[in-house]
Amino acid sequence: MQEPASPLGPAASSSRRRDARIPTVRRRRPALLLLLFLLGLARPEATVAAADPDADPVDVVVVGAGVAGLVTAWELERQGLETVVLEARPVVGGRAATMEYEGGLRAEAGLQEIWHDSPLVRIAGALGLALETEAAPTAWSSVEIDERVFPLVGTSLRAHLDSFLSVPERERLEAWLAHARERLARAKSVGLADPEVAALQAISLADWVQRDAMLSPRAESWLRLHVECELAAGWEEVSALYALLDLAFLLGESQTYHSVVGGNGRLLEALARASRDVRLSARVTAVRVEADGAARVHYEQNGRVASIRARRVVLAIPFYRVSQLQLEPALTPEHEAALGSLGFGQYATVHLVLGPDPTPATQGGLDLSDVLLTPGPLGVIYSASEPAGDGRRIVSLLVHGAQARAFHAASRTARIDALLDALAHRDPALRERVVETHVYTYHPAAIATWRPGRSPLDAGSELLRRAYGPIHFAGDYTEGGHSDGAAKSGLRVAAAIARALREDVVAPSSPGRDAADARGVAAGPVR
Repeated sequence: MQEPASPLGPAASSSRRRDARIPTVRRRRPALLLLLFLLGLARPEATVAAADPDADPVDVVVVGAGVAGLVTAWELERQGLETVVLEARPVVGGRAATMEYEGGLRAEAGLQEIWHDSPLVRIAGALGLALETEAAPTAWSSVEIDERVFPLVGTSLRAHLDSFLSVPERERLEAWLAHARERLARAKSVGLADPEVAALQAISLADWVQRDAMLSPRAESWLRLHVECELAAGWEEVSALYALLDLAFLLGESQTYHSVVGGNGRLLEALARASRDVRLSARVTAVRVEADGAARVHYEQNGRVASIRARRVVLAIPFYRVSQLQLEPALTPEHEAALGSLGFGQYATVHLVLGPDPTPATQGGLDLSDVLLTPGPLGVIYSASEPAGDGRRIVSLLVHGAQARAFHAASRTARIDALLDALAHRDPALRERVVETHVYTYHPAAIATWRPGRSPLDAGSELLRRAYGPIHFAGDYTEGGHSDGAAKSGLRVAAAIARALREDVVAPSSPGRDAADARGVAAGPVR
């Protein structure tokens, strides 16, 4: 797995992490350290300060410094609660990262855009970050279907569809979109109590569209290109209800999206700076609830094991990592089933560094000022970055689903060769300009999806949104996919903890009681 060296990329890794919260260390003046070392009384490396086993607990320990963890910590500290963030990696940000290259080139390796209804827009403003805003006529994009590119044209979705669909084809697609909007409203207002909403949870998105929409092949390809790049999975792999909830923003007539000036990774760095205690390279191994209801969090850092007590613990880590922690009391079978039945999507981001363009744009070449959705290995082709002084630019590719999973299953070189061959087929001149390729991938289960039979509205998801004694779960897998779901989960958890601690609600004193409460057998879980 190739990880970014810093939330702002390799070029910023040495200078921009100096203000990050570093683990507490004991430091000695060099001369004194040398004397003690010669006397056999000291070792030359810094050591992690030992935790006081009897110390009063901090208010909250947040495990994970991705979007969910950092938003949780930011909101908790705004509420005046003492918060410690433990992050296993040496950098913050999780899947969100902005990569910087020589010559001032910059491109996102995660969190490509921030849609207007995301909590991150408000948070960025509160942190004083400038945003670039682009209002699109719709949330749809230009597409490649049957090896032909159909640009997004006009100021409405209808104008775009009329550019490549017949009137009957367009009318059938519009009818299905209207039907989807109506089902979305029912899902939000009534939930699974509505039999038709419940039926959408039971089937895949592919089954729903192919059964009810009766779309033409071209209209179906257009819809599939849009939904699969957002879900990071094939539409046959996800429940229709989950897809409907997660793609709600695509059903509107207009959308505004934003990016942070200087790169979206700056948002995560700003959140980390706003937190008073972020400890990097601190891998949590166990969380144990003690007799007084507080939790002890054990973590390993640079070969040393330490622990910290907290009144509440937030597990803001990918869903597959939750079951890998040693939790006492253990998760209930219901928790394990809720986590184990989630599906997973996959993204790989590829940065193509282009040399200067020696000739004017050729007819039939790709439009580098537009976003293009393609089938096959290229995925989403984002508009090119601003050129560097020497004329180089970066084109970002967001590869998704099975094509992204192939980066884990085959030779990286072979995958890049296949990708460049696909690019050459579409635009030979552009392929000749590629001078470097950089690939960024994540754990194959890093992105949660809901398989047919599951959805964010079901009992398993509701269980994960509730506290388990002093332990809370935060992340996209508790709300919905992507950064907006992660941010919403962080705000939800922070509000619940702040309310509980203000009311001085004490967690159950017995680990056995905790487990019973999580099953709903007895009263007492933090609400």
